[in-house]
Amino acid sequence: MGATTLGPYTKYEIPDSLLVTFYQIDGVTPIDLSGYSVEVHWWIKSQSPADTVQTFSGSLSDATNGIVAVPWSSATEVFEEVGLHEVEIWVGDGVNRYGSEIFRFQVRESVATSTPTV
Repeated sequence: MGATTLGPYTKYEIPDSLLVTFYQIDGVTPIDLSGYSVEVHWWIKSQSPADTVQTFSGSLSDATNGIVAVPWSSATEVFEEVGLHEVEIWVGDGVNRYGSEIFRFQVRESVATSTPTV
């Protein structure tokens, strides 16, 4: 799997949830994720040395159709750091475990000097 580019975003943004579908090896049939847990792993690639990988929970949006959601609203710190970010989503049920492609996005500086109140 490759990397998919998202954004760009502005510091302090909270975009809509990222929806990702996990497919079986044929690339067509979704994996039934009923009973699976979702973890999101994120780091700022552009920092030197690179930041420590951080983890937060995702959710099953439509488990039988293999769709998971990354609710950015539960991880607002992602968009408080300027730089090139990478996110990888993992799903597992204690027996099987699958990783997503990498999602890459740039967070640029904002004119706002603190989190907007809107």
